Amino acid sequence: MSRRKKKAPKVPQRLDWADMAKGIGILLMAVGHSAIPPDCWGIWIYSFHMPLFFFLSGYFFSLRPGGVADTIRHKAFPILMPYLSYSLGMWLWNTLRALSSGAAVDLQPLLGILLQWPGTPWSGTAWFFMGLFVAECVFALAVRLTRERPLPLLAVTFGLAALAWIYACLGGPRLPWRADAAALLLPYLALGLLFRRYQDELARPFRRSGPYWALTLGLLAANLLLTAANARFGSTHIDYNLRLLNEPFTAYGAGICGVAFCLLLCRKLPPIRPLLTIGRESAAYYAVGWLGSNVAHYAVRAVWPVSGMPLLLVHLLGLWLVPLPFLYFLERHCPALLGKRAPTPAPVR
Repeated sequence: MSRRKKKAPKVPQRLDWADMAKGIGILLMAVGHSAIPPDCWGIWIYSFHMPLFFFLSGYFFSLRPGGVADTIRHKAFPILMPYLSYSLGMWLWNTLRALSSGAAVDLQPLLGILLQWPGTPWSGTAWFFMGLFVAECVFALAVRLTRERPLPLLAVTFGLAALAWIYACLGGPRLPWRADAAALLLPYLALGLLFRRYQDELARPFRRSGPYWALTLGLLAANLLLTAANARFGSTHIDYNLRLLNEPFTAYGAGICGVAFCLLLCRKLPPIRPLLTIGRESAAYYAVGWLGSNVAHYAVRAVWPVSGMPLLLVHLLGLWLVPLPFLYFLERHCPALLGKRAPTPAPVR
């Protein structure tokens, strides 16, 4: 009798620990882009914060019944709509400001927005959306071709990542849609999908509190050691967008350990409302969270000369609170701009 291939189990649309992990990822992104904390904070954050989002995308990934094309169509709306809403909205705002001052309309940024065309204005802005969409498209094809078999799937994704790294090392020019960065992050999609399939078996030895926390802290220690080792191979921190891995084995090792540490931590934490809110609207917060941080920064600095860690706390609170009314309004009146499909009305009987 032939053994049946184990399929990745279906998961609910919302998991608190996954939403909290996304929320932590957004806050870490804000801290990593800030000049307030010491440089070592950024080095640690960049080692795993972008792999975290791709791992979670892989965890929730599944091929739709219509196959690869149907899956890509389904993925396009929730990923690309927040990106286009934000990018085109900002371009329109800048264009109106330019027209009011008598300047001509500049259409070149549209190449950067629509294609992430290298060297054009806006290329690289909110690159994550384009990179994730390209990665999801390639990953859908890889899942179909390998039939979700673990070893072939890992071989394909890590093989494509290796080719992208070699291409970057040879000085290859940036690719449209951030396809080269997407290829570097493909393995995390595969690891997320496989983790969903084997999570019960992997968790069995660590069901007791002692081994669980020993594993969690061990993964953090491994992430810190691998990140420190990686920093010795280059003059910068790990940055998948800029194709900077310094040395790939320590880079991926630090990413995997950092992601695993964050997820294990979130599975044990009680639900934290700010993290859940940010995580459930992670695409919107990724796009406009910086605006909330800046508004809070200038508002507080106008009345109180705060700096250092208190200023960083102001940034994070602003990222969470300032966009809330705007997001609530869009959720109620125009959810499509957030990449959300309107609920299908119940059939009339």
